Amino acid sequence: MSAPALQIQFDPASARFGASRSQKRLEDDRLLLGRGVFSDDREFSGAAWLVLVRSPHAHARIMEIHLEEIR
Repeated sequence: MSAPALQIQFDPASARFGASRSQKRLEDDRLLLGRGVFSDDREFSGAAWLVLVRSPHAHARIMEIHLEEIR
């Protein structure tokens, strides 16, 4: 007669993380109260901005660009 197979039991109460354990989300209060800080909220001196403009026309040729309003 052979020895019984060793069975490993999973105890959800002892698990630190997992589907059976709820976790307190630390960021919720701050975000719900409007106190979240996002990357777009930060300002850096000397930062450059990039704007990409896509053409609504496939394979269109750019004939001219008017930059007066941008400057």
